Amino acid sequence: MASLLLSLFAFSLFKIAYAAAPAGPIPRSVTWAPKSYGVEGPWWAVRTQLGTPPQIIDLLPGGSFQSVVLGSEVCGGTSCDAQTAGLYNSDASSTAFTQTGPPSVTNGTNFMTRGINYTFVFDTMSPVTNIEGAPDVHIPSFDMVVWTAGSNEFPGGSKYGLQIGNLALGATDINQSWPNDGEPRANGTLVPSFLFDAGITPSNSYGLHVGSVAMGIPPSLYFGGYEQSRVLGLVTAQDYGLNFLPIDLLDISIGVAVGNSPFDFSSKAGLLASGNASIGPALQVHVDYNPPYISLPRSTCDAIAAELPVHFEPSLGLYLWNTTNPNYTTIVTSPSFLGFTFRLNASISQNMTINVPFSLLNLTLTPPAVTQPTAYLPCSPLSDNGQPNLGRAFAQAAFVGVNWQTDGQGTWFMAQAPGPNTPSAPEGVATSLQAFDRFIVPSSNDWVDTWKLTWKPIGADTVHVNSSTPGVTVSPSPKSTSAPSSPISPGAIAGIAIGAICGVVLIGTGVWYIIRRAKRSRRGTGSSFNMLSPRQDPPIAMYHGYKRDGGFGPQEVHGSSAPGAQQMPTPQTKYYHREELQGDHEHPPKRNTRYTREGFPGEHAYELQSQEL
Repeated sequence: MASLLLSLFAFSLFKIAYAAAPAGPIPRSVTWAPKSYGVEGPWWAVRTQLGTPPQIIDLLPGGSFQSVVLGSEVCGGTSCDAQTAGLYNSDASSTAFTQTGPPSVTNGTNFMTRGINYTFVFDTMSPVTNIEGAPDVHIPSFDMVVWTAGSNEFPGGSKYGLQIGNLALGATDINQSWPNDGEPRANGTLVPSFLFDAGITPSNSYGLHVGSVAMGIPPSLYFGGYEQSRVLGLVTAQDYGLNFLPIDLLDISIGVAVGNSPFDFSSKAGLLASGNASIGPALQVHVDYNPPYISLPRSTCDAIAAELPVHFEPSLGLYLWNTTNPNYTTIVTSPSFLGFTFRLNASISQNMTINVPFSLLNLTLTPPAVTQPTAYLPCSPLSDNGQPNLGRAFAQAAFVGVNWQTDGQGTWFMAQAPGPNTPSAPEGVATSLQAFDRFIVPSSNDWVDTWKLTWKPIGADTVHVNSSTPGVTVSPSPKSTSAPSSPISPGAIAGIAIGAICGVVLIGTGVWYIIRRAKRSRRGTGSSFNMLSPRQDPPIAMYHGYKRDGGFGPQEVHGSSAPGAQQMPTPQTKYYHREELQGDHEHPPKRNTRYTREGFPGEHAYELQSQEL
């Protein structure tokens, strides 16, 4: 008995220590800047260290292939707004290498930029947070294009200076390589692929939710994984392009999540193709976080604007909110939203909707873009032959992730993102994306619950959308009374650990008692003691997985070998297999029971051995 309890106690200590230490490749988050940037937002930015010695440069997350960094020449020798985010000086870095005869630029921070001068530079960079007990991460030959001149320009001709660059989030290639005028080829390193190749993260991937500065939604960016609390409801997975993320947009609608509508209708669909028969049943759009606006056909923006207290300002190419209209405050503080309906997993029969609350579409232009702060609706009418794009304004309400994989044949994901009442995962506990994963698992959080402490419902608190699957109509339900979750303190963690050890000891005592009773029973009746018959099937388990016919949803798995079952249990699903080894006539019979947790890499099997019979 004493040896059994000692073994259980030692095993419990090992599991606690094992959980507290980094175990191989794990998702790595970025370091977020302590301030926000952007005259069209503002937006959260990533803090990076560039060069040797390190230069602190803040960048907006988004884009593919090379990152854009503003050079020290941008200000022309005088002070300018770009200095706030940091300017890079290659001459001040001992590890910088400049590419001669650079190729054309394929990635920019803003579609309105004009007169750009640039050069390709490769230097050491660190964008990720450091983990206690793990080595610091320094990415060599970081792939960037340094802008040395340029400006932003509105349709009316007014200009303002460059503000901040962008941190690209990988590409279909592991790195970039070009001839270098007879010299050795120049190789540029991309962040997620380097971290994967170096064994720091489990895959060449990322998961991003840009959040909202104005509404207090913190950002989240992980390489090699994602923060599960940022993924709600249905998740759509589809192929990516060379340097863009395409998806079919089926419709745009206006609705209200809770309470009465601030409009003269409860919901209104058909806004995407309103007055424009050329759009057809679907419009392919790109999801690109670099541009700040939602760029759609003029007919679509006009159809949306017709239901709102806004007016179009041609000189800016944007719709401005009429802030003196009494309906303005009612709309932007209510649970009303703009719903974007997409094909689900490229299906022709299934779809999913991402709802963007109007509180997130109430953005502010600030100087030097305009002379005074101006509230605007970020729907930007496309120019002729322009590409429809859902930019950073849309991304406030959407989770986007990409698994580039190693063969360029990966998948990109999109799902509803939460509101301000969202718990943030501490470093080291994010959900991993493995190298060939083609799906992700959403959290069980309710979308409405993540907003209900911020919204001001009109009338009764009647819920009109499915909280776990935004956009789906449901019957009225009572207001939730659950309190927002709070982080667990170190003292609480220690208490839980001690309680777990005590629990294991008690369980061990119970097992010993049962075994003792069973032995006495066998002596009297000759029956064999059996905790679980080897012929008994494992319990049925439910989990959310990727359906082959498209979409995510609960699937039934009978054991671990059911025909057609996918071998991907969630971390909450435990499969216990048991082996019984009987003695023979030459040796005293023993009954050994081996318990293993299948589908959990890194878990250790352990044995409980009974006494001789």
